[in-house]
Amino acid sequence: MPKIYRHIPKINNDIFLSIIITFYNQEQFVNKCLTSVFSQQTNFSYEVIIIDDGSTDNTVMSVKEWITKYPNTIKLYQTNSTDNRKDQIAQVSRCRLLGVSNISGKYVTFLDGDDYYPCEKKIQLQLSMLEKFPYCCACLSSYISTVEGKDEKLRRLSCGTILKTKKYIEHYYLPSATMIYRNVPFVCYDDNFDDNSISFALLQSKRLCYLDVVTFCHYKTSNSSWISKDDNEKSVALIKNIDDAICYSSIRNSSILFRYLSFIVCLYKKRKQNSIYNSMISRDLSSLFMRTIIDYRNSSLFCKIYLKYMVYMLVLKYKFSSLRKVTNESKR
Repeated sequence: MPKIYRHIPKINNDIFLSIIITFYNQEQFVNKCLTSVFSQQTNFSYEVIIIDDGSTDNTVMSVKEWITKYPNTIKLYQTNSTDNRKDQIAQVSRCRLLGVSNISGKYVTFLDGDDYYPCEKKIQLQLSMLEKFPYCCACLSSYISTVEGKDEKLRRLSCGTILKTKKYIEHYYLPSATMIYRNVPFVCYDDNFDDNSISFALLQSKRLCYLDVVTFCHYKTSNSSWISKDDNEKSVALIKNIDDAICYSSIRNSSILFRYLSFIVCLYKKRKQNSIYNSMISRDLSSLFMRTIIDYRNSSLFCKIYLKYMVYMLVLKYKFSSLRKVTNESKR
């Protein structure tokens, strides 16, 4: 059963950044990933926390070769991966949180074993921005996405250097590895610490800073934790994301729901059939909104009215923001 995880930072003033890297049967990517990390040109000190989720290939052996080169920088933790890996998001989440529980840096970032940093100044540039803008809770950057090494696409935001957290949550999505976050206290479920949940947990102030430099390459495979899921499994993952964020994130609920507006509207339209998801969710939903929209038939009249009002206000907000965007563009 999922457990509530509470993070209380234990910061070592000698370490600026903790890089958490998760591996599972990725021996072919170890050298490229770690080369990109240890090729960083930076004045800031950092530690590398590696979590191997019970690899059955030579991943651990490859990592240990790197440990002999950097014994004071790399810490390796191994988990006993369960035989049932159907819920890959839960597996990866627990690995990431194991890494989080062992970090000591002022800042933290995450990296999957098949991804890498194409920019040798990623750490220097992003940490310099966070030191320059102490009111920002994270620094994000542009990145490249590729499907198994093909069809590379540049992903960037059309915004200035300083971005409101509210605007990011409502309109943008970037993988967590593009960001460097401040190491702050947070609460989450241990089965749901994916890229969205990481942002919900760690984006705790009103501003972000954005670096329009490609610092990260996101390598996608056909058996990744998201792509390999069917539609029902993806829906359940999103339901848990929203529920967790509403209950534990410092971000306003309206912004969280707005981020998932199309999904929320889809759930609302088939609210009388949503009970199918109840049997697939491994824990009780905590928020009134999500409990009502999933178990609509058994909800009280008050809950149904509340749900209808919230969905109506979200759609109204979307229409208003779209109208304002068109108006602003016509003035240019």
